[in-house]
Amino acid sequence: MDSGGVDIMRGLTLALLVVILLLSGACGASLVPVPPPNLDGVEEALGYSLAPTHLPEGFEFSGYDIPLPSTMLPGGQVVMPFGGPGQPYASILYKRFKDYAYHNVLIDYPWSFSPLVGYDFLFERLGLDWQRPEDAVTEVEVNGKTSYLVRGNWSYETLEQLAHPDPEVLAEYVPEWDYEMQLNLYFNFYLSQDEVVEVRILALTLSQPVDWITEKELVKIAESLQRVD
Repeated sequence: MDSGGVDIMRGLTLALLVVILLLSGACGASLVPVPPPNLDGVEEALGYSLAPTHLPEGFEFSGYDIPLPSTMLPGGQVVMPFGGPGQPYASILYKRFKDYAYHNVLIDYPWSFSPLVGYDFLFERLGLDWQRPEDAVTEVEVNGKTSYLVRGNWSYETLEQLAHPDPEVLAEYVPEWDYEMQLNLYFNFYLSQDEVVEVRILALTLSQPVDWITEKELVKIAESLQRVD
């Protein structure tokens, strides 16, 4: 083959590689429209309601809850981590069944997060110095604003230790961070120019790695969030 033919082949190969890369990138971040759910209870409790307009294919609205963010400590104290006593938050659940498992996308608001705090409020009150790994948190942009992606959480075995906390056992226990356990995105949603709601999107599969969603898809879900009341 002459040099001209070689150059043509190289050009075709390069073009094919570019197309493959573009297609793979598009597939990794593809979402489909989802209809707005009925969130009248959220509107009544919070005065507003938020929901995504796009999700990965196959997800359907599964319901919502409006919990009071209280945690009962061993001594009987009640801790309210997300605001004053009695302040509710909304938890919106979307699900799909795929590959013999339920994939879950939870959208919680208002939900506070600080990238500078590497420990849990509950751990502190239990006298535990369990620090979230620094490399679990990375900065990303949602609608051009700095947001935070947290990969993983404390392992299921570690969380089981807190179900029935034994001070002597916990004093010797070495906690484990599971980077594949879940994916969290924390960002601000602007209800108006002067009113901001902190939001968390959580991707989770019980007892399995969260390998069915990418960071880019999570950001796209966040950017599709709209007020639906």
